[in-house]
Amino acid sequence: MVRPCRFQSNPLTAASNAFQAQVPADDLELSNALARSQFDRLVVALRAAGVNCLVFEDTPEPHTPDAIFPNNWISTHADGRVALYPMEAVNRRPERRTDFIEALQRIGFHVSETRDFSAAESASHYLEGTGSLVFDRTCGVAFACESSRTHAALAAEVCAALGYRLVLIRCRPTPPRCRRTSSHWCGRSHGPRWRWSAPNQSIPIIGRKCLVRSKRVGAR
Repeated sequence: MVRPCRFQSNPLTAASNAFQAQVPADDLELSNALARSQFDRLVVALRAAGVNCLVFEDTPEPHTPDAIFPNNWISTHADGRVALYPMEAVNRRPERRTDFIEALQRIGFHVSETRDFSAAESASHYLEGTGSLVFDRTCGVAFACESSRTHAALAAEVCAALGYRLVLIRCRPTPPRCRRTSSHWCGRSHGPRWRWSAPNQSIPIIGRKCLVRSKRVGAR
């Protein structure tokens, strides 16, 4: 977990993330104080529940307003593998920190291999960690919704490297109420009805639940 330092809306990611709201400049310090307070209370609650929380401090420079979301650039796996991911926004790329991996090793996490996919940024191919991929670790399936931050071919490459079968989903809002697609894996962020498609593959039934049974799903 990364404790916020200069948390705020990010103009470089706002166009592809409709969840963001612009905070007036006069309210930034109050917003930061609130974010830090909420973060600290969450850490206390998790530790009280027996969860081992490894907390890192964000730094004032370089300014990384989204640093509290490290899951977008790193994922860890039970067999000791660590994956590093390419980020679309230039000001998010400095979030990748080697001291994270070193700290994991110090507390006993065995790192068997580090797979760094961040070089794909040079080709403008992005895949933002578990913001882009939903790993079903039990069944060995990964779900991804294609977007500017989730490159389909790169998702397939990463899943093959990590031993997952990829289910790629294309999702778009039904006009006219919604005109922007969500960058991350979400099917109910912009309106009451979404159209889903999984090209050239069937939607698997995982356990007792089927992820999607039709191409139109009502928001809930």
